[in-house]
Amino acid sequence: MKMTFLALMLAYVSGVMLFIGLYWAGYFDTQHGKHVKSAVFNIIEFVLNKLPSPIAELLINIFEYFFTEKNKIFVLLYCALVLSGNLVLLVDVIPILYIVNKEDNHIQVPFILLVASSILYCLCSLKDPGVIAEGSNLKYYKMYRFDNQLYRPNLWCSTCGRKKPARSKHCGYCNKCVARFDHHCVWTNQCIGYCNHGYFIFFLVSIVAMCFNGVHMTLTALSEIVEKSKLWETKYVDSNGDHQPMTFTTLIQVQHVCSIHRDSNSHTR
Repeated sequence: MKMTFLALMLAYVSGVMLFIGLYWAGYFDTQHGKHVKSAVFNIIEFVLNKLPSPIAELLINIFEYFFTEKNKIFVLLYCALVLSGNLVLLVDVIPILYIVNKEDNHIQVPFILLVASSILYCLCSLKDPGVIAEGSNLKYYKMYRFDNQLYRPNLWCSTCGRKKPARSKHCGYCNKCVARFDHHCVWTNQCIGYCNHGYFIFFLVSIVAMCFNGVHMTLTALSEIVEKSKLWETKYVDSNGDHQPMTFTTLIQVQHVCSIHRDSNSHTR
């Protein structure tokens, strides 16, 4: 049985949201979650053992480069996603909105959000996150109190050999100790710590606002297309040759097929 475009999209989104929800809920830290992780790793190990050694070694090296070493792959991927999303708005969505309402400025909001998000992204990526060096060690050491439980005084980093302030941690990606270390973000290729944590929060807010605005503009354009074309009043022919009233899933697929057909025509001209 063929899966429709809408079913594939919903399955993908549901799978991603389920994984994020389980991760945030701490499921993978439970006993059952650890068994699931162990089973997944065992399956991966079994597959790798069945592959020729050069191919298995290549896949392991690629995985380690992507997820255990500091690199700019995810930076390029993020930039490509943002640019492609805004390009879709500019080419496919905004022209429809101007046909419906020529008086409103439909470019202003996405442009402002894109500029703001880009500036915040650069600040997160390029600003010092709070690396503990010779000159800043004492400054960060006095910033937070030691609770003698999680954070104890007179501890030294076993990797970089510097005295560890409270709430600091050594980053395995950057190979540096960072004050008030939060995490290493692969999308910015930078640690998130004391000096750039605020920028990172505003960056996340700008990304969410940009996504919501894009969804709002796209749904508005689609609703206008449906209304002008009177698609809800039409019927479609099913696999048995019978005429059926328009449904939401069929309507989404019609829009998807029409967009592909339009894009293919534009490329063949």
